[in-house]
Amino acid sequence: MAALVGAGLAAQALMLAAPGALPPALGVAFASAVLVLLPGYAFVALGAMPPGGAWLAPGWALGFGVAWLGFWVLVTRALHLPFTVLTWWSLVTTTALWAFVIGRRSRPSAPRGAPEERRSQDGGAATGCSEPEQDAEASVPRGATRSMSASPSVPRGAPRPMSAAMTGASLIALLLAAVVGAWHAGRLGAPLGLHTDSPDHIGTIRRMVASGDAFPRDAFFKDAGAAGADPRKGLWHAEVALIAKLAGADPLDTWRWLPTVLVPLFVLNAAALGFLLRGPPGAAVAGWALLVTYGGSLASQFLREAVFATKVGDQLALATAAAVIADLRAPDRRMRLAAVGLALGALAAHVYYAIPFAMTLTALGAGLAIADRGWSGRVARLAGTALAIGAAGLPYLLWRAGA
Repeated sequence: MAALVGAGLAAQALMLAAPGALPPALGVAFASAVLVLLPGYAFVALGAMPPGGAWLAPGWALGFGVAWLGFWVLVTRALHLPFTVLTWWSLVTTTALWAFVIGRRSRPSAPRGAPEERRSQDGGAATGCSEPEQDAEASVPRGATRSMSASPSVPRGAPRPMSAAMTGASLIALLLAAVVGAWHAGRLGAPLGLHTDSPDHIGTIRRMVASGDAFPRDAFFKDAGAAGADPRKGLWHAEVALIAKLAGADPLDTWRWLPTVLVPLFVLNAAALGFLLRGPPGAAVAGWALLVTYGGSLASQFLREAVFATKVGDQLALATAAAVIADLRAPDRRMRLAAVGLALGALAAHVYYAIPFAMTLTALGAGLAIADRGWSGRVARLAGTALAIGAAGLPYLLWRAGA
């Protein structure tokens, strides 16, 4: 792990020393990897692993990385610095983050059996769960508990255990879907015509790179003042600008090539949700379903719009849903924190996602209350997760509303 992290940081240093040395397609891919995915993977290494295991982790790394880099964009804003300093500043922050992660993972673990013995005295050794998790599970209807902890021998159609990993034919099928998605996005690129919003977004990103302002008010009209604020453009646009600057690529080329990176991650995030439904086969089916039906079919432009903030938010909302459901099935503090981090990534991409989160989490809570015939452990668990997401995202939403 340390060697891979070191290689990524070295690649970023080389790109800083020789901007534009790589062709735009490669430069954009490497820049997005070191600026977004590399720090995002640090949170995966801390234990925020998606259902299905390591093969699906890149999708979640995107969400954590978008939230992490967005946080530092806001820090530069608070310090009245041009956000473009993050092309080299992130080298320091990513190094510090991974140093913490590697140091934490290298600590000697507790003596084997000690935690279990303590839990045994409290009556928790049978499940290995903490007391809050036992309370949550105890209030779930007996039939629901059996369904949520099903083993591979359960009847057909029941949920699969989240400890299973992608293997065999299902893994090959899923990887093929990701490769086809990358090929499709790379062959045609993001739509750039006047019938799309691309000229608008590219122009704003170009102004961001030139001015160092992550929230320009004059991308189209000089001295527009407050009327120049655009709620469609959040932290994701600043991150695209950073990718363009580090890669030494024109914003138009960056916008055109980024779907090649993002579409395969979209496939993996859909697969994580499918894994919760039917295990590895469900993950493969969900990945292909996303690929061939998103926006109607591959003949439409919508999948190639993966670089748009709304489309980034779409895939991170899927990832958030997977984390929320996984936490309901097997309560785990790390999974709850993963849901919060992924939701912050979606909000960083586009503030609009506060509305779908509010609607869907409320609807899910109502459905669980009906199924459980009242307030239950699952409803309480979901309410806690929803409140955590709201508390984490509210300061940014209020700041954007005031701006």
